[in-house]
Amino acid sequence: MAQSFIAGTTNYSEQSIKEIRSDILRWIEYAQEIKKLFQETITNSKHSKYWFKVASGFAAFCESVPMICDTFCEDFKIIVNAIDNDNITKREIALMKNIYKCTVQNEEFSWKTYKGHDDGYWHDYGNPEFEKVENLYGKGRDFFITLRDVGNAVSRMEDYMKEEIKSTHIEDNSIHIGDGNKIKKSPFGNHISDGKQESFFKKYVWQILAAIIAGVAVTYICVWLGLK
Repeated sequence: MAQSFIAGTTNYSEQSIKEIRSDILRWIEYAQEIKKLFQETITNSKHSKYWFKVASGFAAFCESVPMICDTFCEDFKIIVNAIDNDNITKREIALMKNIYKCTVQNEEFSWKTYKGHDDGYWHDYGNPEFEKVENLYGKGRDFFITLRDVGNAVSRMEDYMKEEIKSTHIEDNSIHIGDGNKIKKSPFGNHISDGKQESFFKKYVWQILAAIIAGVAVTYICVWLGLK
């Protein structure tokens, strides 16, 4: 859809997921254009030696922009794939929110480093080399301001988010018999995890053995005494 005249203020509440998808694809193209602009300008400025006159803070910002663009593009592609498969989850929502967060942070970083005086007054108006660097400030800040709409779009995307179904696994220890019957909670094949089964043998098996031994002894005594 056409974004608002004022960047970052687009209303997505009445927009469909297909329209959000179209905007995301445009943001991917936009990010690729900005990456190319920054890479080429920085390379040319370094070749002319002017880049080394640029305030270190702003230079650091400019050199980070291509990597940020790559990250945005990769995340946007994941999100588009989820939209295409009607499978928007918490992951895609989190990716959108992170892009918005990075956008706000870098937009602020752009003007603070450009207008700051930590490295002395470095603006050289009228110098063609300076104007190329100044263009990075204008284009870069416009890019991040435009992507503020990501924060508006993600609120609408949450309406399309799939509910996660948690699966539970219950172990069946029953013995299955040919006719479909089963003996529940069979102990066969299980490990003794506590002392309950062992206590059973101590308590009952020894009693049975003692009774057998006593019976045999009584029999022998009766025979010996001639009572049989």
